[in-house]
Amino acid sequence: MEKVEILEKINNFQLNNFLKFVKYQKFNLYPNVNSDNIHKYLFEIINNSIKDSTIFSYTIDSNIIALVIVRSLNWDSQHFGFKCSLISNVFYNQSYCNELCHQALGKIFCKIENEAILNNTKFISVSINSEDSIVCSALQTNNFKFILTWVDGIYNSKEKIQINKNNYEIGIMKKSELEYYKNIASNYYFKGGRFYLGEFYNLDHCYSNNYMYICV
Repeated sequence: MEKVEILEKINNFQLNNFLKFVKYQKFNLYPNVNSDNIHKYLFEIINNSIKDSTIFSYTIDSNIIALVIVRSLNWDSQHFGFKCSLISNVFYNQSYCNELCHQALGKIFCKIENEAILNNTKFISVSINSEDSIVCSALQTNNFKFILTWVDGIYNSKEKIQINKNNYEIGIMKKSELEYYKNIASNYYFKGGRFYLGEFYNLDHCYSNNYMYICV
């Protein structure tokens, strides 16, 4: 039996079983990080969140498929004059098929939206890994809009990168360089960006001549 609910308390046995199958990509490339470290870190985050946040869960026969943590943004709410919230964490059990995980997250996001309407919350934001297509799709099919891309990360190399200031120049792009930069923009653009994942963007339009003059 499936169930979408707001957790009043944490069942640590269920939580431990769930976290065995959660990959937290934020720390995957950090040195000396392993699955046990991540498991312990996430366990503490979720248990501490019960005090000041709302935890939404989707379970099937007492097995957690997905957990989403939402907290109120008091400063933002006072500053803007309307209630604001943040989805601080989105977790799902990656041992299940993508379709089930998408369904679980979709039902949680739908419940979050319904709770927001009841509580008169006007704005909810969430920071995600834009390459996580399951979370991106589940959000966008439940009235969230993908509006910003932030490329960040760690360069995992043993070699020290040397930069010679004489090897590059910064300036206005020349007309003779246009085709070169158009090729970069159309073939090497970050595939987790909003132009690829935003449902309102037309890639044919993005790669048209008129658009590329602006983009490069």
